[in-house]
Amino acid sequence: MKGYWWFAIYLVLILLMQDYWVVGSNSTLIWGIIPAWFLYQIILCVALFVLNYFFMVTFWKESEDE
Repeated sequence: MKGYWWFAIYLVLILLMQDYWVVGSNSTLIWGIIPAWFLYQIILCVALFVLNYFFMVTFWKESEDE
């Protein structure tokens, strides 16, 4: 059952990557340098990395050699 939760969270993050709300908008700068859409993508990439790491730690099978 817990595999379905991982998949659901992963699917939500992938759907959030399709940021249609940015299309056609003028870019607001965060801290004067980073466009808001770019910071949004950075945060989502970090969240996907963390999710993939915990997914790997949880479901990766132990080595057969040990």
